[in-house]
Amino acid sequence: METIKCNSCGAVQEFKTEDSSCGYCGEVVEIQKAAEDYTNVIKGKFGNFLLLAETAEEATNYDESTKYYNKILEQDTTYADAWLGKGNGQIYASKIGDIKMKEALTYWRNAIKFSENKPPMKLRVGKEINNVVQTFFPNLLNHYNEFSGLADSYSELAGRFLVLEGGISYAADICPDSVEIHQTGYNLCNKVITAPGSGADAAAMAAGASTIFNALAGNKYAAKSNSSDWTDASARKEQIKKFGAAIEEQKNKYHAGLVRLGVIDESAVDTSVPGSVSFDSTNIDIKAFNKLKTEYFISIVVMGIWCFLLVTSTGEFMSFIGPLIFWFIYYFARINPRSKKLFGAPFGDLRKSVKAGETNNSGNSRSNSSNNGDNSAQDNNNKPTF
Repeated sequence: METIKCNSCGAVQEFKTEDSSCGYCGEVVEIQKAAEDYTNVIKGKFGNFLLLAETAEEATNYDESTKYYNKILEQDTTYADAWLGKGNGQIYASKIGDIKMKEALTYWRNAIKFSENKPPMKLRVGKEINNVVQTFFPNLLNHYNEFSGLADSYSELAGRFLVLEGGISYAADICPDSVEIHQTGYNLCNKVITAPGSGADAAAMAAGASTIFNALAGNKYAAKSNSSDWTDASARKEQIKKFGAAIEEQKNKYHAGLVRLGVIDESAVDTSVPGSVSFDSTNIDIKAFNKLKTEYFISIVVMGIWCFLLVTSTGEFMSFIGPLIFWFIYYFARINPRSKKLFGAPFGDLRKSVKAGETNNSGNSRSNSSNNGDNSAQDNNNKPTF
């Protein structure tokens, strides 16, 4: 293992003797020259500042690292590595509610502008951006998961993500043939789109059922309160739909890139999109599907027995509303999310697809049997006689 500075893009990295290409730009590395270049930089005019900046980055003290990069730029505004390091630091040191993407993009552009070899530097900058965005993204998702019950939580997640996504978008523009960057953009968009899960549906369903129950029971105050909850839950669903559509547009861009690069088959349907029903049911794990379907039917049976016992014991027909609300919550909080996680589609859509697939297979089997019979008859007619 040897520390080198790439001959093409200038990236400093630990280089294994069995390696031959740079981990950032992919260009072939002349190890001896690259090692000498690194030594010359460390012993050069800005060597101390670069070492201090790298040490601060390793300690995740990004404000400190930016300070040292600034010291370099105060003396040489064309030092590409300092612009790149300063751009990375802007994102790493950002707060969730104030992502410094605009500033970072300016610095990353300067890194390319002042580099000696622009094509390799573009690849290096693209990879650096990819790493920075992937590192920062979990902060957004964790914050949303913690406060997902608040009214504007999803709009805040989506808005902040679209700012962060600007970095990946720029990286995809300067590295159009990078599968890694397009895959990152695609994956992160999908994580934001699917982040709400079925929570909003379950909340709206529960609030709506409670409203009906209390209205029928004559509890007008509780019914009014539940009606307000239902309105809020419905508003959240519309919010998720609106912002999810905006992110879907960005995701489609990365999807098109992956198709162009041959990673995704153009004819394949993206089953990770919520609500998608057009997928090949023959690829479904039938054992896992049957297990989930059994759980679904058991939950219906349990609810039915519960409703029957309540109605017969209380004599109140409307007492079945309680178990019904519980079942809806169970369905949208347990069964539907598991279906999306395992198969990439809501449970209802999944059942329809599997049923349609079974019908088609049955029809094909009958058709094949008929064809086999015809072929057999033709074979007999074509047999030679002696």
